[in-house]
Amino acid sequence: MKKKDFAYLLLGVVGGLLFALGMCMCLLPEWDAFKPGVVVTALGVLVLLVLALVRWIAAGKPVAKVNWKAVGKVAYGVVAALVLGTGMCMIMVFEGLMIAGILVGIVGIILGLYQKRLIARQRHGDALSIHFDRLLISIIPAWKTR
Repeated sequence: MKKKDFAYLLLGVVGGLLFALGMCMCLLPEWDAFKPGVVVTALGVLVLLVLALVRWIAAGKPVAKVNWKAVGKVAYGVVAALVLGTGMCMIMVFEGLMIAGILVGIVGIILGLYQKRLIARQRHGDALSIHFDRLLISIIPAWKTR
């Protein structure tokens, strides 16, 4: 194993463990450590971002230009996921909000489906062009037999 590969491995493991520990600190009420958990989670994300930056520089790639159209589509996807998650929380956590939660969840699903359509409509050579059928076939080998 090369030294740079070992450094990548070390940064990835440390960043992943910090992120996971911070999330546990935030989400387990028995630990009563929400605020320190946020700090540890942010530190883990920072280590993982440093890892991505180090790998980018080591590969000798030029600095990427910001594609604001892609940034907008990612932000739209985050909003769609948050709307869906809010609907799920309204159903499972709060009493008396079952119907409203279902409606909010349906709106989140519709927003997510529209985002898939936005991404699929991009021209073929774009960085965010995703072919979901090819992606699923490459992830799940059992689908190759179809």
